[in-house]
Amino acid sequence: MYGIINKSIEELVIEKFGAPIWEAVLLKSGVGKQIFLSNEAYDDAVTYQLAAATADVVGIGIEVVLLEFGKWWILHTCQKRYGSMLKTGGGNLTEFLMGLPSFHDRVQLMYPKLSPPQFKIERIVDQHYKVHYYSKRPALQEFMRGVLFGLAIYFNVDAKVELMQSRNQGFDFEIFEISWS
Repeated sequence: MYGIINKSIEELVIEKFGAPIWEAVLLKSGVGKQIFLSNEAYDDAVTYQLAAATADVVGIGIEVVLLEFGKWWILHTCQKRYGSMLKTGGGNLTEFLMGLPSFHDRVQLMYPKLSPPQFKIERIVDQHYKVHYYSKRPALQEFMRGVLFGLAIYFNVDAKVELMQSRNQGFDFEIFEISWS
């Protein structure tokens, strides 16, 4: 993953828990103190180690860390660094979701080594969609659920996001249902 992901985890932990907790996360993770360069590719293991160490140090489940990080990614990192991309992604949650399958095409222009997830969006009825999430990276379903919650908050929508199908259940991809009124 690119350093922007690890940098964003660092910002989340420092903002929510303070710099001393971040130092403890670095120590616990075995990653060591370093500056993450946004455009530099890092081994995925580094990101997983940071997330797991955050859960251990803070005393919460890894699922909670990933869920909160997904929200943070949209509401802080993306707004701060990629605000124009968020704005051009759609004027509301429906438009953004419908454009999600091609969103990472634009991101790859900035990060050519990116291995992005793929999406298929299925409209059930107005304001109720299935999001098919295909990723080569395991164990990020709660991050993706957090991203969907973050998008709902960004578009000022009170949404319900449910995981309907998971690789943990033996499937090859995840399916989320997102709905709002």
